[in-house]
Amino acid sequence: MRITGSLSVLILASVLVCGCGKGGGSGSGSESASAPPSKLVGDWDTSAPGVGAATVSYAADGTMSTSGAFTPAGKDAKLVITGTWKEDGDKVHMVYTDVKCTGLPPALQAKEKAIEDAAKTGVGMGNDNVMIVKFDGDDTFTSTDAKGVTSKFTRKVK
Repeated sequence: MRITGSLSVLILASVLVCGCGKGGGSGSGSESASAPPSKLVGDWDTSAPGVGAATVSYAADGTMSTSGAFTPAGKDAKLVITGTWKEDGDKVHMVYTDVKCTGLPPALQAKEKAIEDAAKTGVGMGNDNVMIVKFDGDDTFTSTDAKGVTSKFTRKVK
């Protein structure tokens, strides 16, 4: 199946929103019990140009998820990417373990699998993805991935 239009934007968005690019090192996805709590733990809002908003959630147990809405073929859908994360100084290692696209009507559900497969490739599914994190206070940070793409994140207000 050929991937065009909104899907291409979606793949770009997943890479920007997740702040991911292939990098080195090893991330086990869990932090040492003696480590201080990470400033990353919590929910963060971000957006990619031309794509829209997404939320990235980092849990204290080393799991993470990214979710965002998009509109392929004029229909609302949701993309969720899950995995694990681990801090190493100013670097965050992430390993993405699942991608799920939902919300398309039955006539377009065949596209969900193509979207999931393309997103898996776009985020480097199963690879150690590294981003450099720079905090600006407690409620904002920027990340730069191995490809040099920078994204800004703001702590989500509950």
